[in-house]
Amino acid sequence: MTHKHSNQWLQKYHPSKIADIIGNVRVIRSLKEWIQNIQRINNTDTLQNDTQISVPPITFLYGPGGIGKSCIAETVLKHFNYHVYELNAGEIRSKKRIQNVFERIMNNYSVSMMQTKHTQRTIGVIMDEIDGMSCGDKGGLHELFHIIKQNKDIVHPVICISNRPYDKKISSELYQEFQLRFPTDTDIHKRLRYICKKEHISIDDASLHFIIKHGKCDIRRTIHFLQEVVYSSGNKQMDVSISDIQSVIEASSTVHNDFNIFDATRDVFNIPLTRYKMVQSYSNDKFLMSIMIYENLPEQLIQKKLNTSTTM
Repeated sequence: MTHKHSNQWLQKYHPSKIADIIGNVRVIRSLKEWIQNIQRINNTDTLQNDTQISVPPITFLYGPGGIGKSCIAETVLKHFNYHVYELNAGEIRSKKRIQNVFERIMNNYSVSMMQTKHTQRTIGVIMDEIDGMSCGDKGGLHELFHIIKQNKDIVHPVICISNRPYDKKISSELYQEFQLRFPTDTDIHKRLRYICKKEHISIDDASLHFIIKHGKCDIRRTIHFLQEVVYSSGNKQMDVSISDIQSVIEASSTVHNDFNIFDATRDVFNIPLTRYKMVQSYSNDKFLMSIMIYENLPEQLIQKKLNTSTTM
C-alpha cells in the first residue's frame, strides 16, 4: 500500500462530527445544551410559552495550545447546522472594525433569510486568539459585548477562544466560560489505533504509547508524528516498531541541531514547506527568526516581483 506525503492525516482525520472529538466530554455536553437553549430562545413560539429562558450569547473556551479549542467550537456549531463565521484578533482591533464585521454578518443573515425563507442557516461566530490582543485592542472586544447585548431580535452564538480565562468581570447574562483540558493517554490511544486500522498499519501498544509520550498530549503533534514515523520506516508491510520511532526522534534532533538560523531563513523564503517544517524552522530561534524575516522580506518581495515580471 503506498502513502503520499501530501495526504496529511491531520486533515484526513480532522473531526467531522462531535463523536470524533477526543476528550472534554463534559464541556462538549455543556456547549450542546447552550446551543439548544439559544435555539429555543430564537424560536418565537417557544418565547411565547417560556419567558424564563435566559442564556448567555457568548462562551469563552480556554486552554493550552494544541488542545483542539477551535476544532471543538467549529464542530459543535456545525453539528447544529450553523454557518460558521471565523474571526481572529487582527480583525477586531477597534470598535469601528467590529461594527463593520457584525453589520456584514447581520446583512448576510438577512439576505440568506429572504432567499431561503425558513431553511436558512443561522450564523455562529468563532473569535480566535482573543488573548493575543493588546490592552489597546480590547476596544473591539468590548464593542462586541455591547453589540450582542443590544441585539434583541436574534441570538447568534459567539465562541471566543484563548489560552487563558478572560480577565474582566462580565455579567453572567452575557458570558460564560469553560476550561478545556488535554485528552488522556487512553483517549489518544483509541484515536491513534483507529487511524492505524484505517491505514493498515501494524503497531503494538508499547510502540503506540511511546508515540503518545513523545506527542506530550498534543493530539495534532501526536498524529503528525505517527505519520512521520510510518513514512520514515520504509517498511512495505507497514509494521512500526519502537526502533523505528527512536530513529525518527534521533534524526529530527540531529536536523534541528544542525539547522542554523541562515539555513532556516533561506528555506522559509525559497522552498515550499509543509506546515510542520515551517513551524520547525521558526522554532529554531523564534526571536532571531522574526528579525531575519523582517530584515529579508522587502528584498525577497522585490526579487520575486522582478522574477515574475521577467517570466511574463
